[in-house]
Amino acid sequence: MREAILYALRHTCLSKWGASGMDAWTLARLAGHSNIKQSMTYVHPTDQSLHAAIDRVSVLGGDKIGDNAEMPVCDVEGKLLVVTTS
Repeated sequence: MREAILYALRHTCLSKWGASGMDAWTLARLAGHSNIKQSMTYVHPTDQSLHAAIDRVSVLGGDKIGDNAEMPVCDVEGKLLVVTTS
């Protein structure tokens, strides 16, 4: 009977971590799962959490390291152009 109680507590804990926005990789590491698929059953991203993730990246332009300073673009003839945004 005790094993069922411990399993229920573990399941509840992992479910709450998943619902809190914890990613499946972190949850897998903390839970000791050998396969990420086990952890994915606890993680269910909502529209709100997806928008929050995009907002975290997009704050103040989002590009902190400057790797998007030049964006390659193809012209009408398929030639590669580089457009600098300065």
